[in-house]
Amino acid sequence: MENAVVIGLSGQTALFRKLSVTANNMANLNTPGFKRGELIFNEFLDRTRPGEKLSFVQDKGMAYDFGQGGINFTGNPFDLAIEGDGFFVIDTPQGPRYTRDGAFAPNVDGVLVNKNGHPVLNDNGGEINIPAEDGISINQDGSITTRDGANIATLRLVTFDNLQDLKRAGDSGFSTVNRPRQVEDSKIAQGFLEGSNVSGIAEVTSLIDIQRTYSRVSDLVKKEQERLRDGVNKLGRNTAA
Repeated sequence: MENAVVIGLSGQTALFRKLSVTANNMANLNTPGFKRGELIFNEFLDRTRPGEKLSFVQDKGMAYDFGQGGINFTGNPFDLAIEGDGFFVIDTPQGPRYTRDGAFAPNVDGVLVNKNGHPVLNDNGGEINIPAEDGISINQDGSITTRDGANIATLRLVTFDNLQDLKRAGDSGFSTVNRPRQVEDSKIAQGFLEGSNVSGIAEVTSLIDIQRTYSRVSDLVKKEQERLRDGVNKLGRNTAA
């Protein structure tokens, strides 16, 4: 029946989208603060012939794995990693962005910015100005002090009640219309970066599974198309007779 072709094509479309997500995960295997994405599907079973089932597949949305990535030492005093929950807040022309990528540095004006030149925000929602001197300390509570112990600012760390409401905005950034809340128990590690939480082995395994499943669905669609064509040809011959 035609349903088998439609269902098969829905599976191929879903697999293509899953392939794109998996490829993006692989491409960001070494991106600081990157969080693995995965498509969520709705599946509806349809019995095409006795003993054979096909699944109509529809992608429902994207889910993210917000598990902690590895903490890697860099020695750069403005590289920061969050141990625990939370996100740094970045001010961009498109609105606030939330990220675990703590690769920061002062710009020529002394403003602490991310790798795209966007300011990192303090706990009052303002920019952070770093004095042109050595010995800047960024403490576990996010406070930034000079060598003499004078307070400069405190980093803003926030989280959300439902992390799955976040939408990807850039490699390691997220956006949302939801209101953030302050993080209580997380710690900042100066001179470290959080790595991607993507597992290369898991993603390669997923790619192999996608390829095998796509081939199986393609064979099924091809056989069903041949069956329909044969049925039409037989019907034509009978009508002609």
